[in-house]
Amino acid sequence: MRVLLTYVTIGRGGDAVQLLALAEAIRSGGHDVSLVGAYPIAPYTFDTVGGRVKTLIRALPWWVRDLLECGFDARATWRASRVAGRHGVDAIIHRASVYDAGAAYLARRLRVPLILYLDAHVEVERAFRGERYWRGLHAKTMRTLGRAADVIATPSRAVADYYIGLGLPADRIEIVRNGIGERHLRMGLEMADTHPPLADAVADAGQYTLGFVGSLSRWHRVDLLLDALRILREGRPPGGNPRLVIVGRGTEEDALKARARSLGVEGAVEWRGALSHDDAVRTIGEFDIGILPSTLPTGAPMKLSEYAAMARPVIAPDLPNIRELFTEKEEILLVPPGDTGALAQAVRSFVADPPMARRIGRAAQRRVKGYTWEQAVDQLLRRLARSPRTDPP
Repeated sequence: MRVLLTYVTIGRGGDAVQLLALAEAIRSGGHDVSLVGAYPIAPYTFDTVGGRVKTLIRALPWWVRDLLECGFDARATWRASRVAGRHGVDAIIHRASVYDAGAAYLARRLRVPLILYLDAHVEVERAFRGERYWRGLHAKTMRTLGRAADVIATPSRAVADYYIGLGLPADRIEIVRNGIGERHLRMGLEMADTHPPLADAVADAGQYTLGFVGSLSRWHRVDLLLDALRILREGRPPGGNPRLVIVGRGTEEDALKARARSLGVEGAVEWRGALSHDDAVRTIGEFDIGILPSTLPTGAPMKLSEYAAMARPVIAPDLPNIRELFTEKEEILLVPPGDTGALAQAVRSFVADPPMARRIGRAAQRRVKGYTWEQAVDQLLRRLARSPRTDPP
């Protein structure tokens, strides 16, 4: 099958990594895939010309950025149309933006089925940033895409319910978890045996490694992790002698480094910066505990699947979308959102009982065996084959 994987605009964090992983999974399934958008994807690029342009765009008022995005929709549709004309296409998978309807036009013109991938809850994201958006235009373009789509994929029930509320057809929605590549999972299965978490914590005078992978954005609240690190180091023992490895870049990086200095923990924090996806997953294998300090209550954070794939015990905020992914106290420890003390205590509970930590890590790893990107692609294509609307419109 020749698949056209399209997008309008993509950020430089997890959404870019996600789309590249999806393209890799389509190829590994034996399909041809062309990845096309308004501009090329470049995860965690800040120092290139393109990265600096994106930073400048983010500083613009919301309505200017949204006008630009409408223009990017036209550019992405034009580019995708040219690629389809050169190489042919059997199906389109489109990752939707806030306002775009170009994929609906393209699918109808090419007379091919459309899989719509919706991985954003605009209302919650904009409210978090304190930004407005054109609600009517957003709802209208999403309904246009939804009517044209044969299958609609969302990563969580919360995102599905949001788009059903906008009027998208509920019977075409398939919940597809953000996952892990099969080759990364194989790496994790080996690492669980060769480098189990907390294996050396006692022998090394209580030294252990906490870890975070992801964008250094406000909604990930890495400041909470720095605060918990200070609590653990001041309280040793039983806090032990933790260090913290942070992988990623983002708008909060300078403020977080300043906070680490003010807390007196800068010597215990290692900032790895932006790494390739392979290197980031490999680095997770160095962690004894993987932590997501905070997130929005809507999506399915990829980093949780990646932590779990490496059989690391995981701590995350107690939110409904996280409970959809893992079972509390069996596959993950959940803490009240924003509660630094509870976060530190969850770390202590793992450090005090390494066998329990490894048991939870292994259980989470077994769970994400069902969350691979390859399985997600297979799920979408099987659903497409069952769709009564796969005949060209």
